Amino acid sequence: SSAYKRGLEASPPPGSTEVIPGLGRDSPHWSLTHAYLRERGVRALAPADAWAAMQHGATLVDVRFGPDFDEWRVPGAVNLPYTYSTPLRRLLGLSLWEFGIPIGLRGGVKLRDPNFTRGALAALPDTRAPLILADQLGGSLVRDAVPLGGSYGIMLDSTRSQALMAAYELSQVGYEDLAYVEGGFNDWYEEAALGGELPAGEGKWPGDKEWFGYRQFRGNDPRKGYR
Repeated sequence: SSAYKRGLEASPPPGSTEVIPGLGRDSPHWSLTHAYLRERGVRALAPADAWAAMQHGATLVDVRFGPDFDEWRVPGAVNLPYTYSTPLRRLLGLSLWEFGIPIGLRGGVKLRDPNFTRGALAALPDTRAPLILADQLGGSLVRDAVPLGGSYGIMLDSTRSQALMAAYELSQVGYEDLAYVEGGFNDWYEEAALGGELPAGEGKWPGDKEWFGYRQFRGNDPRKGYR
Protein backbone atom coordinates (compact mmCIF):
# COMPACT_ATOMS: atom_id res chain seq x y z
CA SER A 1 0.00 0.00 0.00
CA SER A 2 1.00 3.67 -0.24
CA ALA A 3 1.54 3.76 3.55
CA TYR A 4 4.08 0.96 3.28
CA LYS A 5 5.96 2.81 0.54
CA ARG A 6 5.84 6.10 2.43
CA GLY A 7 7.16 4.33 5.51
CA LEU A 8 10.50 3.92 3.76
CA GLU A 9 10.55 7.28 2.02
CA ALA A 10 9.28 9.62 4.73
CA SER A 11 11.29 12.84 4.78
CA PRO A 12 9.23 15.83 5.96
CA PRO A 13 10.98 19.18 6.41
CA PRO A 14 13.15 19.44 9.57
CA GLY A 15 11.04 20.66 12.48
CA SER A 16 7.79 19.44 10.95
CA THR A 17 5.52 17.38 13.21
CA GLU A 18 3.72 15.71 10.29
CA VAL A 19 4.77 12.09 10.46
CA ILE A 20 3.75 8.64 9.41
CA PRO A 21 2.88 6.97 12.72
CA GLY A 22 4.94 4.11 14.08
CA LEU A 23 1.91 2.52 15.75
CA GLY A 24 -1.73 2.16 14.80
CA ARG A 25 -3.91 1.71 11.76
CA ASP A 26 -1.99 4.10 9.49
CA SER A 27 1.46 2.79 10.35
CA PRO A 28 3.53 0.71 7.90
CA HIS A 29 4.06 -2.99 8.41
CA TRP A 30 6.68 -3.36 11.14
CA SER A 31 9.21 -5.00 8.81
CA LEU A 32 9.27 -1.80 6.73
CA THR A 33 9.64 0.46 9.75
CA HIS A 34 12.46 -1.83 10.90
CA ALA A 35 14.18 -1.51 7.50
CA TYR A 36 13.76 2.28 7.55
CA LEU A 37 15.45 2.52 10.95
CA ARG A 38 18.34 0.38 9.80
CA GLU A 39 18.77 2.53 6.70
CA ARG A 40 18.77 5.68 8.82
CA GLY A 41 21.58 4.28 10.97
CA VAL A 42 19.73 4.04 14.29
CA ARG A 43 22.21 2.30 16.57
CA ALA A 44 21.78 -0.45 19.16
CA LEU A 45 23.44 0.19 22.52
CA ALA A 46 23.84 -2.21 25.40
CA PRO A 47 22.73 -0.70 28.73
CA ALA A 48 26.32 -0.10 29.86
CA ASP A 49 27.14 1.64 26.58
CA ALA A 50 24.00 3.77 26.85
CA TRP A 51 25.01 4.86 30.37
CA ALA A 52 28.52 5.68 29.17
CA ALA A 53 27.08 7.77 26.33
CA MET A 54 24.94 9.67 28.85
CA GLN A 55 28.12 10.61 30.72
CA HIS A 56 29.34 12.20 27.49
CA GLY A 57 26.24 14.27 26.81
CA ALA A 58 23.68 11.92 25.25
CA THR A 59 20.10 12.20 26.52
CA LEU A 60 18.23 9.07 27.53
CA VAL A 61 14.61 9.44 26.38
CA ASP A 62 12.29 7.13 28.30
CA VAL A 63 9.16 6.70 26.17
CA ARG A 64 7.20 4.62 28.69
CA PHE A 65 3.77 5.51 30.05
CA GLY A 66 4.14 8.33 32.60
CA PRO A 67 3.04 6.36 35.73
CA ASP A 68 5.59 3.66 34.93
CA PHE A 69 8.34 6.28 34.72
CA ASP A 70 7.20 7.74 38.05
CA GLU A 71 7.45 4.29 39.62
CA TRP A 72 10.99 3.54 38.39
CA ARG A 73 13.43 5.45 36.19
CA VAL A 74 17.09 5.81 35.27
CA PRO A 75 18.70 8.89 36.84
CA GLY A 76 18.89 11.72 34.33
CA ALA A 77 16.37 10.24 31.89
CA VAL A 78 13.76 12.46 30.22
CA ASN A 79 10.23 11.04 30.04
CA LEU A 80 8.45 11.61 26.72
CA PRO A 81 5.62 9.05 26.74
CA TYR A 82 4.84 7.55 23.36
CA THR A 83 1.37 6.46 24.47
CA TYR A 84 -1.47 7.77 26.60
CA SER A 85 -4.67 6.41 28.10
CA THR A 86 -8.30 7.42 28.63
CA PRO A 87 -11.00 6.14 31.02
CA LEU A 88 -12.42 3.96 28.25
CA ARG A 89 -8.99 2.53 27.39
CA ARG A 90 -8.41 1.74 31.06
CA LEU A 91 -11.71 -0.13 31.09
CA LEU A 92 -10.66 -2.12 28.01
CA GLY A 93 -7.49 -3.16 29.84
CA LEU A 94 -9.43 -4.11 32.99
CA SER A 95 -7.13 -1.74 34.87
CA LEU A 96 -7.74 -1.20 38.59
CA TRP A 97 -4.31 0.32 39.21
CA GLU A 98 -5.84 3.78 39.45
CA PHE A 99 -7.74 2.56 42.53
CA GLY A 100 -4.64 1.15 44.21
CA ILE A 101 -5.40 -2.44 43.13
CA PRO A 102 -2.67 -4.07 40.97
CA ILE A 103 -5.03 -5.86 38.59
CA GLY A 104 -5.17 -5.66 34.80
CA LEU A 105 -2.96 -3.70 32.43
CA ARG A 106 -1.87 -0.47 34.09
CA GLY A 107 -3.41 2.39 32.14
CA GLY A 108 -5.42 -0.04 30.03
CA VAL A 109 -5.03 -0.49 26.28
CA LYS A 110 -3.09 2.64 25.41
CA LEU A 111 -3.05 4.79 22.29
CA ARG A 112 -0.16 6.37 20.41
CA ASP A 113 0.16 10.02 21.38
CA PRO A 114 -0.32 12.06 18.17
CA ASN A 115 1.55 14.95 19.82
CA PHE A 116 4.66 12.91 20.61
CA THR A 117 6.97 14.57 18.08
CA ARG A 118 5.64 18.01 18.93
CA GLY A 119 6.45 17.42 22.59
CA ALA A 120 9.89 16.09 21.68
CA LEU A 121 10.76 19.15 19.61
CA ALA A 122 9.64 21.42 22.46
CA ALA A 123 11.60 19.54 25.13
CA LEU A 124 14.65 18.65 23.02
CA PRO A 125 14.90 21.25 20.23
CA ASP A 126 18.47 20.40 19.14
CA THR A 127 17.83 17.76 16.47
CA ARG A 128 21.56 17.10 16.09
CA ALA A 129 22.12 16.17 19.74
CA PRO A 130 22.47 12.43 20.49
CA LEU A 131 19.32 10.78 21.83
CA ILE A 132 18.95 7.26 23.21
CA LEU A 133 15.42 5.86 23.14
CA ALA A 134 14.35 3.28 25.70
CA ASP A 135 11.35 1.38 27.03
CA GLN A 136 11.02 -1.82 29.04
CA LEU A 137 11.42 -4.21 26.09
CA GLY A 138 13.91 -2.46 23.83
CA GLY A 139 13.17 -4.27 20.60
CA SER A 140 15.99 -4.98 18.18
CA LEU A 141 17.48 -3.77 14.93
CA VAL A 142 20.23 -6.36 15.32
CA ARG A 143 17.81 -9.22 14.68
CA ASP A 144 15.66 -9.39 11.55
CA ALA A 145 11.99 -8.47 11.73
CA VAL A 146 9.23 -10.85 10.70
CA PRO A 147 8.70 -10.14 6.97
CA LEU A 148 5.42 -9.32 5.27
CA GLY A 149 3.48 -12.57 5.11
CA GLY A 150 5.67 -14.13 7.81
CA SER A 151 4.73 -17.33 9.59
CA TYR A 152 3.45 -15.56 12.69
CA GLY A 153 1.95 -12.17 13.46
CA ILE A 154 3.92 -9.00 14.06
CA MET A 155 2.43 -8.78 17.55
CA LEU A 156 4.71 -11.70 18.42
CA ASP A 157 7.73 -10.10 16.76
CA SER A 158 10.20 -9.38 19.57
CA THR A 159 12.07 -6.86 17.41
CA ARG A 160 9.17 -4.40 17.87
CA SER A 161 9.16 -1.83 20.66
CA GLN A 162 7.71 1.56 21.41
CA ALA A 163 11.25 2.89 21.71
CA LEU A 164 11.87 2.00 18.05
CA MET A 165 8.46 3.29 16.98
CA ALA A 166 9.35 6.56 18.69
CA ALA A 167 12.73 6.59 16.92
CA TYR A 168 10.91 6.12 13.60
CA GLU A 169 8.82 9.25 14.21
CA LEU A 170 11.72 11.31 15.58
CA SER A 171 13.82 10.48 12.54
CA GLN A 172 11.05 11.81 10.31
CA VAL A 173 11.03 15.22 12.03
CA GLY A 174 14.76 15.69 11.68
CA TYR A 175 16.55 14.05 14.62
CA GLU A 176 19.85 12.87 13.22
CA ASP A 177 21.66 10.99 15.99
CA LEU A 178 19.40 8.28 17.34
CA ALA A 179 20.15 5.12 19.26
CA TYR A 180 18.13 2.76 21.44
CA VAL A 181 18.79 0.43 24.37
CA GLU A 182 18.89 -3.16 23.11
CA GLY A 183 17.11 -5.28 25.70
CA GLY A 184 15.45 -2.20 27.18
CA PHE A 185 15.07 -1.47 30.84
CA ASN A 186 14.54 -5.16 31.55
CA ASP A 187 18.19 -5.80 30.67
CA TRP A 188 19.26 -2.54 32.32
CA TYR A 189 17.70 -3.39 35.68
CA GLU A 190 18.95 -6.97 35.67
CA GLU A 191 22.51 -6.05 34.73
CA ALA A 192 22.61 -3.28 37.36
CA ALA A 193 21.41 -5.67 40.04
CA LEU A 194 24.05 -8.25 39.11
CA GLY A 195 26.89 -5.79 39.55
CA GLY A 196 28.84 -3.32 37.47
CA GLU A 197 28.71 0.42 36.96
CA LEU A 198 25.08 0.75 35.86
CA PRO A 199 22.78 2.59 38.28
CA ALA A 200 19.93 0.37 39.44
CA GLY A 201 17.43 3.17 38.94
CA GLU A 202 15.32 5.33 41.20
CA GLY A 203 12.11 3.95 42.69
CA LYS A 204 10.66 0.44 42.84
CA TRP A 205 11.05 -1.92 39.90
CA PRO A 206 7.61 -2.30 38.20
CA GLY A 207 8.14 -6.01 37.63
CA ASP A 208 7.87 -6.57 41.38
CA LYS A 209 4.12 -6.06 40.86
CA GLU A 210 4.05 -8.13 37.67
CA TRP A 211 3.24 -5.27 35.32
CA PHE A 212 2.85 -6.21 31.68
CA GLY A 213 6.11 -6.28 29.75
CA TYR A 214 8.39 -6.07 32.79
CA ARG A 215 10.74 -8.86 33.78
CA GLN A 216 9.85 -10.55 37.06
CA PHE A 217 12.33 -12.24 39.37
CA ARG A 218 12.06 -14.81 42.12
CA GLY A 219 11.74 -13.01 45.44
CA ASN A 220 12.01 -9.75 43.46
CA ASP A 221 15.76 -10.42 43.28
CA PRO A 222 17.46 -10.68 39.85
CA ARG A 223 20.20 -12.82 41.42
CA LYS A 224 17.60 -15.58 41.97
CA GLY A 225 16.51 -15.82 38.34
CA TYR A 226 13.21 -15.31 36.57
CA ARG A 227 9.79 -16.40 37.75
